[in-house]
Amino acid sequence: MKKCVSIAKRTGSLLLTVILSVTILSVSDVGNSLSVNQDRIPSTVEASSTLHNPDIVKNDSMAAEQKVTWDCVWFGSYPQTEVVLKGSESETKLEKEMNSFYETKYESVDSSTFAAIQNASYDSNENATVDGVKYRRMKMEDATYRNVGYGYNYEWGDPDTYHYFKYEPIKWRILNIDDEQLFLFSDEILDCQIYHPDYEHVTWEISTIRSWMNGYGSESNQNNIDYSDNNFFDNAFHSEEQESILEKDIENNDNLQFGTEGGNGTKDKVFLLSETDVWGNKAEDYGFVSDPTIWDEARMGRKSTSYAFAMGTSRSTDEPGAGNSSWWLRSPGSSTGSACEVTENGWGINYGMAVENCGTGVRPALYLDITSDLYSYAGTVCSDGTVEEVAKDTEGVPEKNPENVSDSDKDVVDVNALLGCHDPALSC
Repeated sequence: MKKCVSIAKRTGSLLLTVILSVTILSVSDVGNSLSVNQDRIPSTVEASSTLHNPDIVKNDSMAAEQKVTWDCVWFGSYPQTEVVLKGSESETKLEKEMNSFYETKYESVDSSTFAAIQNASYDSNENATVDGVKYRRMKMEDATYRNVGYGYNYEWGDPDTYHYFKYEPIKWRILNIDDEQLFLFSDEILDCQIYHPDYEHVTWEISTIRSWMNGYGSESNQNNIDYSDNNFFDNAFHSEEQESILEKDIENNDNLQFGTEGGNGTKDKVFLLSETDVWGNKAEDYGFVSDPTIWDEARMGRKSTSYAFAMGTSRSTDEPGAGNSSWWLRSPGSSTGSACEVTENGWGINYGMAVENCGTGVRPALYLDITSDLYSYAGTVCSDGTVEEVAKDTEGVPEKNPENVSDSDKDVVDVNALLGCHDPALSC
């Protein structure tokens, strides 16, 4: 892709039993809920959870006048946290310079571990696995947007030095749940990509960002760029996870205010949200307000991962969106050379930004087969910034003694009692 350089209601909830276990379970559909087949319950069951649609509570202290809590799940993985040598100049820069406005997550490791990461055999996509952990390396030239001399962008230092980022589980907000699927939206901004390299007539169907998100070949976008070897879909999900993601008919409506052509409908597994999802007639069900001019906390891109920051997302230094980043929608703006986006303060830009604009983040969305055993409960996030996280790794889940669970209780074991968090009776 083109590189850019700058110099200077919890209502209608659905009961779902999600088993966090080393052993794979089967589930059967019963009415509006999923119950676990008792004959398949292993002795290694750790916990279960009830997943809901967004919980929306009126709250006059919020700019949006509401507080929204989303249940979350872990699914897939992507480069996120930067890994640096303990005591190095890179650690100092991350700790004292780039963290002066906002927190940039990093992990410092000892010299032997860092040397192993540096000296690993990286593939053509700059990925390598060291002691079972996957890493992505990149230089400044690999970033979508490179900035020199400003505090709201990643500070690269030596442009020829590799920086290393660890693959970690992706946390997804549940926007909607029914008896067949989970509608998921990434909790954090995961990457920074241009919507399309050239300022020209373009729709979601023929944009390069759609091809990059799904791993399509050159025939699928207007610029004939082949993304089949290096793309979000293949980097984020292994083959079994890919099979669990549902291919959906994606509506590409015209711009709600300006009437700009949205183009043909598409069939995609991964996509960007639309105006309709974020401030249109579906927005309120997903936890967003319907007015794009409101500084909606639910829409704010409160976090971009360290990798997305390095790739070029800009982070605001101004309130109310300090530390936040903007993110793309797939809908056209006031012209077919622009696409809608959400600003750092949660405001919807319905007239759009130029499609070749740099520094805008990517928050993917997808539909996941609800019967898949490849996702797990991740806790909750709230539009006021509150996070109650449940670690993906089994060692991050408090242990329980299966002998203390009676046979009648084995169908559904309440995660609230086991984890001591996320009381359904409480708002965040």
